[in-house]
Amino acid sequence: MPSFVPVATGTASTLSVGTKVCVWNRSLGSWCGRFAVAEIHQVGYRLRRLSDNSVFPDFFAFEDVRQDR
Repeated sequence: MPSFVPVATGTASTLSVGTKVCVWNRSLGSWCGRFAVAEIHQVGYRLRRLSDNSVFPDFFAFEDVRQDR
């Protein structure tokens, strides 16, 4: 059971900038780690990959991101 509270689309963020997170990979059907919240927007999170500090240009839906354990 995940250790996070899912957030409905369009609601406020529950994570803060810099929080290490996992992202739901729809292709694999599993959570993938090694990311951090780079920015919070009303539509979702913009994430930074920890391995090379690259920031993804797209936003990830709130419900597809959870805090890393």
